[in-house]
Amino acid sequence: MKSVLRKIAPIASLAGLAVILSFSICVFRGKCEFATYLLWTSIATVVWFLFSPFWLISDKRSET
Repeated sequence: MKSVLRKIAPIASLAGLAVILSFSICVFRGKCEFATYLLWTSIATVVWFLFSPFWLISDKRSET
């Protein structure tokens, strides 16, 4: 299970960051509403915080 999360986590985290960035650009260009921005940014932030520890925190056993 942990090895699967280590493979999926970077993709999910970076996808969350891409959603945050794309919707922030979209709202500032006037292409989407602010409520839509808040919804998708909140979802993407939760995804980022759920998956980022699995690939940002190194395993101490792999450092030795």
